Amino acid sequence: MVVEDEEDLLDLMVDSLSPYYTVMTYENGKTAYDHIDEYSWELIISDLRMPVMNGMELYAEAVKRNPGLKRRFMFITGDTYDFQVKEFLESTGVTYLRKPFRIKELRETVSRQLQCRVVTE
Repeated sequence: MVVEDEEDLLDLMVDSLSPYYTVMTYENGKTAYDHIDEYSWELIISDLRMPVMNGMELYAEAVKRNPGLKRRFMFITGDTYDFQVKEFLESTGVTYLRKPFRIKELRETVSRQLQCRVVTE
């Protein structure tokens, strides 16, 4: 699952990941949350700053609903210097990529996240 409100970035992420993975997309945390129970998500890649429901809210609600999703999140953000974002990322320990990122970096991080899940579960 990829949750991103910037259409160009969302398209770029889908184009770079879809040759290797099945990718479902949502434009904000609320629409993603509405579909959270539809699949057994291997990985949820979410922007942190979005309208309607941001990535922090999506994470909190999804994990409350299904604690097993805690290790399935990965964030992308351009706000790593914002105090609230920094505190959130440190407290959750969730992997994140800073915007802008390279496609190679995205693919490697996704691959690593999925491999870690297999080993730890």
